[in-house]
Amino acid sequence: MVLLDKLIIDISQKKFAKASSFIIERFVVPENQDGLMLSFQMAYDYINLILVYDSNYNLRAETTQIHERRVIKIHEQDLYTSNDAKAGLIPEGEWIIAFEINNEELPDVDSLCTIEVTGL
Repeated sequence: MVLLDKLIIDISQKKFAKASSFIIERFVVPENQDGLMLSFQMAYDYINLILVYDSNYNLRAETTQIHERRVIKIHEQDLYTSNDAKAGLIPEGEWIIAFEINNEELPDVDSLCTIEVTGL
């Protein structure tokens, strides 16, 4: 597996005016990938929703089943794709992950979520 990117998301600062806000992170997928595995490691249960968009802005994954650890697989074939993701070609370029954060009681921590993205 080729490490595509590893993102450390720091949402410990209470810089959001609303009770629920979106955080956007980006990562680059190289060409000739058959699939991706996104591993989310959460420190707390303050993420309500995760959306993953490919470089063509197609929604490729949506999950609300968020616990301490969550793995989402997006692959060209349905057999290797998670239930909450959409199979299909993996276009190269900049992909987007959007998080809906419930920060009413957001703790003051160094990092709320770590994402590791690897090729399959």
